[in-house]
Amino acid sequence: MKTGKKFARLEPMFGSLALIVAACFVLGIGWGYSAGKLTQMGPGYFPRIVGFALLGFGALSLYSDVTNPTVSNTRFEWRNLAFVCASILTFAALIDRAGLVPATFVSVALATIADSQNSVKSTLIYTLCVCLFAWGLFIHVLELPLSAFGRG
Repeated sequence: MKTGKKFARLEPMFGSLALIVAACFVLGIGWGYSAGKLTQMGPGYFPRIVGFALLGFGALSLYSDVTNPTVSNTRFEWRNLAFVCASILTFAALIDRAGLVPATFVSVALATIADSQNSVKSTLIYTLCVCLFAWGLFIHVLELPLSAFGRG
């Protein structure tokens, strides 16, 4: 009996379970801080939102894995990992120097390039929509002390 076949049915669930474990970790840390309220968020507000979102995505993904078992694709997509990591690092490098909108633009563009099926037009439309949403939410609605363009 091969051990590979023994765990083949469980393999697609590992990612979902990892999301649920990460959610519990984030919630556990965030719960020790005051949440505040929507207009005056405390230090525990955002970790709780992220934790519950991760928990929800993990639960939905696990449900999908259990109800629709599929043969797993054993080929790891290094290109996707590289572009998503580059996207995160680029955002971190640009947010203070270039501002929210350019950092978001470059970051989202890199992340969408990870999927080779995206066209230039769809990448541009999606990137502009996310930039507009980020600018409106973080600069105008939440009034965070971020510069939209360049150093504020």
